[in-house]
Formats: sequence, structure tokens, C-alpha cells
Amino acid sequence: MPVGNSFFWHPNTGNTFLPKASSPYYAHPYEDMASVSMPSSIHEALKWSQFISLATGPYRSALHRVVAYCITDIEVKERPGSDNVIGKEVRENYEKVFSDDCLKLKKETLDVGMDLLTYGNAFVSVFTGFKRYLSCQGKKNGRPCGAQIPIQTMLENKGFYKFSFDNLEFKAQCPYCGRHGSWKVHDLPSKSTSELFIHRWNPLDIDILYDPFSKQSSVIWNIPSDYIADVRRGASHVITTIPLEILEAIKEDGKFKFNPEMILHLKTGSLSGLNLKGWGLPSTIANFRQAWMYQVCTRHTETTAMESLAPLRIISPPGDGGPKDPVHNVGAPAFVNTMKNILNTKRRDPASCFVTPFPVQYQTIGGDASQFIPRDLLDYTLDNLLTSAGVPVELYKGSMTMQSAPVALRLFTSHWQSLVTDLNRFVRFVAQRVSDILGWEPVDVQYSKITQADDINRQVQALQLMSTGAVSRTTALASVGMDQKEEAQLMIEEQRSDAELQDRMQKELETTKQLDDMVGGGTLNVLSRQQGQQASPMGMPGQNMPVPGAQMAGATIPGANGQGMSSLLPGQDPISQMIAQAGVLPTDSLDDVYAKAQVLAQQFLSAGNTNSALRKLKQQDTKGSLYAMTKELIEQTRQNAASQGRDMILQQQMGGGM
Repeated sequence: MPVGNSFFWHPNTGNTFLPKASSPYYAHPYEDMASVSMPSSIHEALKWSQFISLATGPYRSALHRVVAYCITDIEVKERPGSDNVIGKEVRENYEKVFSDDCLKLKKETLDVGMDLLTYGNAFVSVFTGFKRYLSCQGKKNGRPCGAQIPIQTMLENKGFYKFSFDNLEFKAQCPYCGRHGSWKVHDLPSKSTSELFIHRWNPLDIDILYDPFSKQSSVIWNIPSDYIADVRRGASHVITTIPLEILEAIKEDGKFKFNPEMILHLKTGSLSGLNLKGWGLPSTIANFRQAWMYQVCTRHTETTAMESLAPLRIISPPGDGGPKDPVHNVGAPAFVNTMKNILNTKRRDPASCFVTPFPVQYQTIGGDASQFIPRDLLDYTLDNLLTSAGVPVELYKGSMTMQSAPVALRLFTSHWQSLVTDLNRFVRFVAQRVSDILGWEPVDVQYSKITQADDINRQVQALQLMSTGAVSRTTALASVGMDQKEEAQLMIEEQRSDAELQDRMQKELETTKQLDDMVGGGTLNVLSRQQGQQASPMGMPGQNMPVPGAQMAGATIPGANGQGMSSLLPGQDPISQMIAQAGVLPTDSLDDVYAKAQVLAQQFLSAGNTNSALRKLKQQDTKGSLYAMTKELIEQTRQNAASQGRDMILQQQMGGGM
């Protein structure tokens, strides 16, 4: 193969840039099987990388851990240099789109990272769904028909519309003008966040047009043949969702050239001497010899296990060669048949016992696979492969100690800084496409910085210096992974939220105070008096009428002890005097008890401390009827007062605003 057409250097291509072996008795150290088997084109390299990643579980798992370690919390903030500070609502909208309920951005980032580390390249686009309409091109009464019908409606009623998809054109009969022919396609993009989706393109279907001087490249999609076949036969699940641009590409040559703003190409770095023509170098190919060696050891282990894991068991006569040899006495065929019958019976009945007229010899061959499996060599080749790929073996095995973790993680993060940059490019691209599709305010999105355990002392020192004014808040907060500008904005929002909450609480307290003033003033007495006039029963013979509206502690309560009692007794507090005056007699009817409860409720409310008064009444009222009625009347009076008080406040507010 000519060297100029070779993707990688091969020892058998006639390339002479390496020195010849110094001795004719030894082979060149780089003329190994791995070098001879290396791919010679980018698409072969992509296929090899895909195969090795799928076939080598530890290697794939190690790459997965690397990508997962680099994925942290998503930060949404204003773009650098922008004077507009994004609001809380804008940030929440983006966070909702990026969440697992919509785009699942963290999961997609993990998949994109795996593509990047496996193929050395990742191609990503962000699209939104659309609803496809077909527009009639006929005329009715000399004017364009202009009928628009959803394609899904035509597919569900093919017979009525005589719908067909011939020569990559939509054809149907218009029910309005009667024309049968091609219809024009109109797609209405969706503005719903639920219709957004991220599309990862297969690198094996991609070609790149690359200019080595300007470093500019164009991405070409070689549309898969099976997809083209589905489109040409008019599969309903395809013709309703295929973009018109791709449909036009299928009509021409089956190649689709992307708009640079519609696709993101992430690629790994490589040496400038490699003519990769715009492609990234797969890490698997860069570590091809290590992967090859690990697979050689794994293959040897498989062969050893298949041949030596299960021992070969042999049953034979002792074979001493003398006259007592069973082979001479019974013959070899009879011995073999006897042993086979014994083995078959043993399989059916493991507890059976057998008798033979001759001795039997048992031997095992093999079964010593553990002695031939190169465990140390397997561990060495795996460690060598992971180390070459930039993955600490301790991180992969989970055996990293606290003493070695800080330095190892710092070196690990520095080694994979390019991966972090590419993952941030991906999330920024997604945010920009979401902004373009939905018409939202553009923002800057990135994953928060990875911090290590050995940064704790430095963080504490930075915060202490900030408290003394030796360093700025920006520097101190950056040491703990925070942005000073963002934190200031959050503090302003918190203060605004606290102020709104305090204002609402103040209004509630003012409303409560107004109600309390009305309860302690004349409004409640008026309500109680009105209620007493409406609810008090008619006077009974031999009894005085109840006195609703009595507001003094010394008001005479008719029917108490057969006569009215004076107001205050020496040595008693007003509440006890009220309860004593309203004592329930055995001859009191239910109406009498109710009348006394009305007076007590009014007096308790006027006194102010109703809870204490009700407790005393409950202790002294042995029957409990007076206490129950008094408590119910107090609650009803408060409810009525509160209702009318709210109405009065509303009327005052409405009157003040007019």
C-alpha cells in the first residue's frame, strides 16, 4: 500500500523513517502483530474503536467513569460581557428544559462523552418536532384553492383522499377543487419544550470536507441505505417526520450537507503530523497495541479454560499384564460395556453401589486451568491499557486511598481538561439551539468546576482573607466554586422575596389588629345585642325577661337563686362574680340556661380574657350545659364580628381607591 494513502504508518508499507534493526538475527521491535493489524483509514479506525470498546468491558467501563466524573451541576447564567442579568424565571425555564423530564441533558452529555472517547469524534444536533401540512396547488373558480390538510389526516383516510407517495412526492385528490396531483409541503415547527430532542449522528455515516489551511470543515451525512429505502416506499412513520432538506438530498444523491450552525462536531486532539483531514484521533487507536495485548492474554485465558477447566476422567483396568489381568479373563469389550453400564446407572441413581469381578483404575487428566491462567499478566495488561488511556487504575478499581487521592485526582482532572471543555461546548450548543427554537433570551451554560479534597485548606484560607478584606469576594467565592456576581443576584432576589413576605405578614397583622379592636370595642357589643334580641326566648310566667346587652360585671341576672344578686361581692374577682350570679338552679329550664349563657358570653367578651373565664366556668359548672352554651355563643359572636369586620375593611379600601 502506498504510504501516502495510509492513515497510520505500517512497517510493511516500505516506510524507511525508522532505523533498521542493528542485528540480522533479531526482528524489528515495532514489527509486531498489532502494528500490522492497525487500520489504514479513518472509517476502519472508527469501526475498530467501536468493536474494541464493545468487546473490552473494563476499558468501556473506565471511559464511562471518566465521563461521569466530569459531569457536575449545570450552571445557567448570563453570557460573558452581557449587561443583562437573567432573571429567576429565565433560569428556571432553562433548568426545566435541561432536566430529566425534558432533554435529559446530563444523560445526553454522558452519551456524547462516550462517543467522543470511543470514536474520537461526536456529532450532535438539536431539533424540535413539527406538524406537517399538505397544501393543494389547484385552482377553484379561477383562484388558488389553497386547501391545507394535515398529512396525518390523509394517511388515516387514504381511500378518501387517494393519497400516495410516488417519486418522493406527496400526491392526493383535493376534496375542495377536485384536483389530483402533487401537493406542496408546509411544516409548522413546534414551540413546546416537550418536542425538543437531541440527535447524535453515527460517525460511520459522516464525511468531512476539510481545508488544511483555514482549518474549516463541512460535515456531510451519507444517508443510510435502509433509511432511503423506507422513504422511497413511503413508510408512514418516516414521511411524516423527515425534514424537507433531507428529502431533497435523497432525491439528488443521498448526501446531506449540514449548515454549520445546525451541527456540533467535537473531536479529540492529535499530533500535527497526522493527516486526519478534520477528524479526531480515537483514543482506542492511539492505544491499539495495549488493547491488542490485553485481548491476546484474554484469548489465551479463554483457550486454557475451555481445554483445562474441566478434567478428563478415565476408567481403566490396572493392566499388570499377568494371567490375572481382567483384559485376559473377561476381554476388553466386556470391561468397557460393564463400565458404561455402571456409569449410566450412577447418573440415574447416585446412591447406587456396584460390584465388579476385577479391580478398576481411575485417572484424571487436566482440570488444572488455574495453574495456566496468567492472572498477573492479565492485571498487568489491563493496568497498562487503562494507564495509557489516562485512567488511574485506583480510580477504576475503587482502591484509591485518602493520602493519594488529592494528587491523583488533581492530575486526573488536568489530564482530562480537554474533555471538560468539550462537554461545556456541548451544553452551550444545546442552550443556543433552545434559545433559537423557542425564542428565549440567550444564556451561558456550563458544568460547575470539579473540585478536589485537597482544596479545603486553600478554600478556608481564601474565606478568612475575604473576611479581613485582603482578597476580593470574587476570588474567595471562586475558590469554593461560586460566582460572586451570581451570588449577589441571588441575594438580591432573596431580599426581595423576604420583603414581599414581610409586607404580606404586616398586612395580615394589621387586619387582625383591626378585628381585635372591633371585638374589644362597640362593634362586638352591638352584634351581641342584636343576636340576644333575636335569639332570647319569651319570658316565662314568674320569671323576669333576660337582659341582653348587659355590659357590666354587676348586671342583675334574672332567675339566679330566685332573685337578682348584687354586682360585686367582697373578695371575689369580676369573673368569679359573674359565674356566681349565673349559677344554674335545679328549676331552671333550657331557656333560662340559654339566657344566662347569653349574658355570660357578653360579659366575658367585654372583659377580654375569654379563655380564662371559660376555664373557670367549666370548673364550677357541674352540669356543663351553661359552659357549653356560653362557649358556643362566644364563638358565634366572634365569627359574625370577623365577617362583618372584613366587609367593613373592604368597603373602606374600595372607598379609598375611588
